Amino acid sequence: MTASKNQTTGEFSADTIDGESPTFYTTDVKLAISSNPVPDPYWQAIGIQTFPEPLPQRQAALSVYFPEGTTPDTYTLTENGKYRASYAFGTLNDPEIYRATSGTLILKVAPKEGDPRLEGSVEFSAKLQNSVETVEIKNGRFVMTGLTPKSLTPLTLRA
Repeated sequence: MTASKNQTTGEFSADTIDGESPTFYTTDVKLAISSNPVPDPYWQAIGIQTFPEPLPQRQAALSVYFPEGTTPDTYTLTENGKYRASYAFGTLNDPEIYRATSGTLILKVAPKEGDPRLEGSVEFSAKLQNSVETVEIKNGRFVMTGLTPKSLTPLTLRA
């Protein structure tokens, strides 16, 4: 798998319980460094799955977030900690965003300056903010190479 200097290539897959679709799979992936919403730089890896029918078009997005400088290891996911994950689905203008309340992030390969590669797995339970609705992400797997040139907006679906 090769990536140009200005794009990310790879794939992100998972089984979802109570998500948009029972199977999440996409090659529409992005890997970028951001500093929003927290002041310290962190990596965001996101996969976006598009469902063109029925209209209006819907999307699902699966993301993991971890601090810059993170090394390959196993990390515990929390809602407001350094290691986080999210799952969002809906229309571009009205996504439902579920934030991980617990789970595990395993990084086999972690990105670093000059070597933007990411490989790992993720499983988590997520809750819709101000609601009792939950989503379970199981068997999450991701492999990405290359940087997306600009910072990503956390938890954002795009057309």
